[in-house]
Amino acid sequence: MKNLILCAIVSLFLFTSCFEKEEEVTVVPEEPIEVNILECEDVQKFIQLIENEPPREPRAIITKYKKDNNFIFSTVSGGELYVDLVFTIYRNTECEIVCRENYGVTGGGCTQEFYNELVLIDTVWQDQR
Repeated sequence: MKNLILCAIVSLFLFTSCFEKEEEVTVVPEEPIEVNILECEDVQKFIQLIENEPPREPRAIITKYKKDNNFIFSTVSGGELYVDLVFTIYRNTECEIVCRENYGVTGGGCTQEFYNELVLIDTVWQDQR
């Protein structure tokens, strides 16, 4: 009888030890590394070029977006005519060009899907003249 009770207790212990409580794992999304696109040499040249020309409407602007855990920056030259507009999309301070659209020239642009995935964060710079 003792052996039967002892076997039952050992069996119960072994059975319950197989079902250990699993720990909950919470995945915290990693934030993109903050960058200052104004340190980029090409962006500095863009701003200098804009400031050396007469003001245009709409004004030239640099905007910051977030996409796929990266900050994406867009420079838009401004101007009334599509032929004057140049969009350049950069990924980081190394001026890694993602795509460029010059409305006077075809090809090399970003897809509409790319633009749809951008989330506007802030205006980094705007021609204030």
